Amino acid sequence: MRQRTISDSFWRDPRTSDLSQEEKATLLYYLTSPSSNIIGVYQIVWRIGAAEMGWTSEQLITVTERLQCKELIRFNHDGWIWVRVWWTHNSPAGAFSPKLRQNACKQIQAIPTDWRDEYLESLRVHGLDRVSIGYQSPIDTLRPNSSCIYNNNASNSANEQRGAGLAKAKEILGMP
Repeated sequence: MRQRTISDSFWRDPRTSDLSQEEKATLLYYLTSPSSNIIGVYQIVWRIGAAEMGWTSEQLITVTERLQCKELIRFNHDGWIWVRVWWTHNSPAGAFSPKLRQNACKQIQAIPTDWRDEYLESLRVHGLDRVSIGYQSPIDTLRPNSSCIYNNNASNSANEQRGAGLAKAKEILGMP
């Protein structure tokens, strides 16, 4: 049995403090679900998740839709869940540590293709722009000891650099 830690700031976080009790319980479920993984994007079986919550599938999907509208999660009807506040309660450095890196990369490869670019970009926001994900090249284009998000090469625009960083991450992960 795995153990998940949820920061007590969950209750005072402006993103969650105004949630209904159903929404809070559902978000906590997604943060601690037995189906969850180390990157916060995973697939559930709606009827099993609903049963674990004591609800019907329709009830779970309805509350999940509300959480998506509040940009706390993303989901699709195939049961894929992206807990967008995952890194508030889990360590990105831990998920991409040498011991877990290979597993994290496999999990990223399983993410629905229409979410991958956005997910990879979200890793930058959570400080993973300097993390090598198990290969020779880092996920981004930063120079060592650089404090800016992208390489300061004046000949490239920020969008070109972001695209190059995402392309490099996809190449490293073996994604199309």
